[in-house]
Amino acid sequence: MLGGRRAARAGAAGATAVLLAASSVAALLVGEYPVPWHELARALATPGGEPGSVGFIVWELRVPRVVAGAGAGAVFAAAAAVLQGAWGSRALDVRLLGMGGGAVLGAVLAGPVGQAGPVERAAAAAAGALAAGAAVTAVLRRMGAGWGPVRRAAAGPVADVVLTAAAVAAAARAAGGWEAAWAGLAWVAVGTLSGALEQALVLGALCAAAVAAVLVLSAAGPGPGGGPWGAVVPAAVLCGLGTALAGPLLLAGLPGAVVGSWIGGGRPVRSVAAAVPVGACTVLVADVVLRSAGEWAEPAVGLATGAVGVAVLAAVAASGRAEPVRRRREPRGAVR
Repeated sequence: MLGGRRAARAGAAGATAVLLAASSVAALLVGEYPVPWHELARALATPGGEPGSVGFIVWELRVPRVVAGAGAGAVFAAAAAVLQGAWGSRALDVRLLGMGGGAVLGAVLAGPVGQAGPVERAAAAAAGALAAGAAVTAVLRRMGAGWGPVRRAAAGPVADVVLTAAAVAAAARAAGGWEAAWAGLAWVAVGTLSGALEQALVLGALCAAAVAAVLVLSAAGPGPGGGPWGAVVPAAVLCGLGTALAGPLLLAGLPGAVVGSWIGGGRPVRSVAAAVPVGACTVLVADVVLRSAGEWAEPAVGLATGAVGVAVLAAVAASGRAEPVRRRREPRGAVR
């Protein structure tokens, strides 16, 4: 049985790698201006091109978009895996601890993409995520001990909604009104992949460096203090980078963290490493499906990742309710 589980996990890891490659290629092909296979290969071999050409579309629009989707999905999944390991619960994501709302508020206050550089926006988003995550963690650890499960579970999402609403209001005010800000509010509220395409390559490199650093720290052991407090800083940094890159994508890291924990056998380093490609696949597949099926030029990818995340969250909750039933029945069978 142990060998069968290892084979299943190895197979799942291999399937994830194949799906990541396929979704990346598909993301380069589909969109408002479809790119034929043979022209894609030619465009990739010769970077650049005149505006409107296939080469221009691929290198100026599609490649940064793939980097944004894969990078954001990877860091959100890594952050969720870190939080789940620290709290000992699979029902956790940065937006369920208020970090997503804090991050997007920080990014909005830092200024639009044209005014704030990628490092500045990422730092502001990380600071917002850190403040929100620390506040929610303090509430749950110090004042939430006597709360019921419903109040404890609602604390983070309520904080996230409040902070996201503040970010939406701040974005509308900065743009000079709701009508002027309407086009960009989807990025603020749920996340899209076109909000920072000109900064995608820099932010994508920072995402890769952050994931590598988290893997190194996970291999070295728990951070200072360990437990939930030790996870706040790395999760906030990862969340800030993902938000600067693609906005606060709804529950984008939850599926990757849950699947990664299973593939990694619950071991911290393996779980985070396995969560990263699953998270990237989650966002890229959502983007490809929406752009293939819809007529809009810029789909709200965060709505699709949120739907997947809610389904995974419901499955986690159902399995959590079923677990005590199995444990209660086992001793009865042993007595008989």
